[in-house]
Amino acid sequence: KKIFSVGIPPLDNEGLCYDRKNNRLLIVSKNNPGKDAESKGKHPVYGFDLNQEVLLQGPVLNFDISEIKKFAADKGIKPSQGDGKISFRPSAIGIHPLTSKLYVLSAVERILCVFNINGTIEYIEKLNPELFNMPEGITFLPNGDMLISNEGRINPPTILRFNYKSK
Repeated sequence: KKIFSVGIPPLDNEGLCYDRKNNRLLIVSKNNPGKDAESKGKHPVYGFDLNQEVLLQGPVLNFDISEIKKFAADKGIKPSQGDGKISFRPSAIGIHPLTSKLYVLSAVERILCVFNINGTIEYIEKLNPELFNMPEGITFLPNGDMLISNEGRINPPTILRFNYKSK
């Protein structure tokens, strides 16, 4: 057993996944730690190198919040709760094993975002609140099937499986 202090700001670091191609962990927080001009409007994803057992300098990629909001507005997607605007508060991150796309859940808004490996938004899906009471976890099986877990505060916890269909 090893414990690492990675030095990421303690802002609800809820998203964690294994990046097999780069042998690192990707870590994303629910809250955006960036307050300065350079990071304003960007939501960072940090990388922990598993070979060297160190946090990589700076974010390994940034999600552009204005791009996400514009993409959602263009597609007519609004969150189920709040003021109707996307705030993007990631609760989980996963890498699809066949496409290498990044899948990010924003539980509070009940949305699933799909990004390319550089962090550019490619797809957003509004999640049905009857199926997704609080989507807090995402992972993939080797064949591409997606699993999403819901926490169980109000309703019983669930794990939903979505079978992968290649185009």
